[in-house]
Amino acid sequence: MEFEWKEQFVDGRFADAAACGNRILDMWNQNGKIEKEDIVADAEHEDSPFRPMIFRESDEEAARKHRLALAGEIIRSINVVGYGNGGEKIVTRLVEKLSIVTHESDTMVERNTYVPINVIVGKPSLLGQLLKGLDRTIDEYEQKRNRLKAYASTNEDVISQIESRDTRIMGIVNA
Repeated sequence: MEFEWKEQFVDGRFADAAACGNRILDMWNQNGKIEKEDIVADAEHEDSPFRPMIFRESDEEAARKHRLALAGEIIRSINVVGYGNGGEKIVTRLVEKLSIVTHESDTMVERNTYVPINVIVGKPSLLGQLLKGLDRTIDEYEQKRNRLKAYASTNEDVISQIESRDTRIMGIVNA
């Protein structure tokens, strides 16, 4: 098999995709599973292809990044509960991450930040940005689906499962 890093994966510049891909497949063959904990444990060994990516920062820097990731998870995990006209429960995330422009010292600065859903629905530009994000998600699904379909083109069961998902997705999109 040939391996390469996903384009957006900046950390890939620190390690060889083939070595990492083969190590992941070896882990699967040895243990029948691949977990994040396995990658970190492997990276503790000097000869691990993951080591340059996992241990490139001090423990203090890594701990701060972990805390920031946890804070983001907390922010994204709070839902708002409302009720429709028929009394049905409607649940949505409290916030969505969007790009907004702020003024700092007479300079306009664009930054990504979490925006409450009630603010998003009240501002057409933010709502448009959120909907464009949904379009990107649909496009990503379609690309992944096409790659999987091409990879498993001779397996009718896989093709059937993909087409079943397509029907489900179209039901959501057309709702």
